[in-house]
Amino acid sequence: SPGAREPGTRLRIVPARHRSRTAGTVLALVLIALTLHSILGNPQWGWPVFAEWFLSPPVLSGLARTLVLTLLLVDALALAGLPLFGNRAGSAIS
Repeated sequence: SPGAREPGTRLRIVPARHRSRTAGTVLALVLIALTLHSILGNPQWGWPVFAEWFLSPPVLSGLARTLVLTLLLVDALALAGLPLFGNRAGSAIS
């Protein structure tokens, strides 16, 4: 038969080619790079003003309080034996 091979001969293994996947990845990386360049390089975004407001004491205090409350909630759920990530019976993750 045409697909048969001699016993003891080795198969030639070649890497799989995914041209469309590679092209999509390159396109996505170019779009991400252009977006980051636009956001970070444009002075109209006003990053010094953003830093001034974001690093103000009330905002940092609220951020710290949010993180502490989140950690307390996760600890309380873990102590109660409740699933933290909504894992259900029969799911692939057990």
